[in-house]
Amino acid sequence: MRRPVVTAAAVDAFADHLAAAWGARPLAAESDLDPVLLRALRGDRLRFEREAESGGEDPVWREAIRRRYDRPIPEGEGAVAAALADGGWRDLIAVDLSRVWVEVLTLGVWADALLSVLPAGDVLSCGCNAGYLESWLSARHPDRRFVGVDLAEGAISAGRARLGDAGAGDLELRVSAYADLADGGERFAVVLVLSGLLEQFRAGDEETAEGIGQIAAALAPRGTLVIAEARLAERAGAAARALAAASLGIGECAILGGRGSRPLRHLVERQPMGAWRPLTGLVARQGADGSLAVADACRRAAAAWAGPFTAFAQTQADWPDRNLARAWAAGAVAPLL
Repeated sequence: MRRPVVTAAAVDAFADHLAAAWGARPLAAESDLDPVLLRALRGDRLRFEREAESGGEDPVWREAIRRRYDRPIPEGEGAVAAALADGGWRDLIAVDLSRVWVEVLTLGVWADALLSVLPAGDVLSCGCNAGYLESWLSARHPDRRFVGVDLAEGAISAGRARLGDAGAGDLELRVSAYADLADGGERFAVVLVLSGLLEQFRAGDEETAEGIGQIAAALAPRGTLVIAEARLAERAGAAARALAAASLGIGECAILGGRGSRPLRHLVERQPMGAWRPLTGLVARQGADGSLAVADACRRAAAAWAGPFTAFAQTQADWPDRNLARAWAAGAVAPLL
């Protein structure tokens, strides 16, 4: 496979897309959010987290997932409406995107670079939320058909309503679970899992293997699976077994987040800005022998973060510029290791 290239123009284009189409903007600190809005969002997320601990098959959990974006603001928080209006936020999707703006920027730019060098064919994106990544990718790659799936009916509905404003290309957003993919009959040349399969569901070894197997079932013969995951190192054994069972060999890896790049759920978990939370990317292909083990890929990615990226970040005066997308565009870190 040719090596993917990230340009400064691509980074700027995706940043503009997030701002113009989805209302997101980078936050330099937690204090950037209106205090009333922040309290409401924390309460909403903490309630969501408590419900989620019951497990993926519990109807209460599934309802919490489905309804996450069915309302424009948290219920019972009348003051939040004014905070949203005064702050210029369009809705909760814009707020959530702003909280993880650096990570979303990194994931979108990385996926765009990969799709430029991966074999042609349809693309499935698992855990697409409202389609803010997929709308941009479909516009950037008009020769590909994109399908995004997510359990969140509210997010899918909001995304469908905004696809025209977002300039989406050939993109369909569907409400669907990973378990439904094998029964759908469709097979895709590329399957993207950029939302954090293990991070989102706090999966153990059994769930890790099952989830990867469900997603891999949607791959066409000799297809490519692209995963961005914050807990691969913790579940390396189970992930390796599941990839092997699906005849997937890891060819490349990448470091996508960690110290200095706002961690997932940074604000609601009150993690310090410099918390170490590695987000590793894997590119695995069906039928490939695979030159990397999962654990080795995680170690290689962590080493790239600790040295080259840290050195780059120290040269950037503004926090929003201390991100991997900018480091890739500057040639300080390679998009694939």
